[in-house]
Amino acid sequence: MLHRSATGGRGGVRNLAGVPVRESGPLSDSAGCLGGAETTLRLAAGTPDAWAQLVLAHSNGARIVAIEPEYRYLGRKLDGFRAEMEERECRPASGVRWVREYLDGVRTLYVFQMLSYASEDQAGWNASDGLLELLRTTAGGIVYAEYEGWYVGTGDLIVWDFSDHVRDGRQRAAVLRDGRWVRFVMDRGNAARRAAFWRGEVPAGCE
Repeated sequence: MLHRSATGGRGGVRNLAGVPVRESGPLSDSAGCLGGAETTLRLAAGTPDAWAQLVLAHSNGARIVAIEPEYRYLGRKLDGFRAEMEERECRPASGVRWVREYLDGVRTLYVFQMLSYASEDQAGWNASDGLLELLRTTAGGIVYAEYEGWYVGTGDLIVWDFSDHVRDGRQRAAVLRDGRWVRFVMDRGNAARRAAFWRGEVPAGCE
């Protein structure tokens, strides 16, 4: 699983180990996957076939994010995620149950440690999101973002961990219905729609 830690957040993939990483200078952005930013992905530790740290940076050398696989303390960290969901009373219950079961099969945690602030480097954060999605689609997996929650697919929130004072904004989300994810878009600042999502329902008007 991929985990982006604050200064910002996203994170979760099963078995990304073994994906070769080659240090080849500026990354091509012909598909726009890195948000249009000219960036370089550098192998900072390990080997291309068994990397221990990657660093994504701007062409001027300013670092954006460091990515590290976590193996040694994986069990402890996964237990921490489970405990945190319970302590923070994350919702909906159906999404929490699904994530807890999913964690039982996780073999590697990939931590995205943000090295810049979104307010100061939006282009870098967009590039980080593009890289995260590229790794997620390569290996499969789910994402955890500190102070946000858990995501599946290409960014559908399934477990809410935002502050009660979260700002208004469009939020892609999904709830389980008969064992399948039902996806929709809601205004996360709308109290009634938040409450419906917390109950595991598709909010009225968001079908």
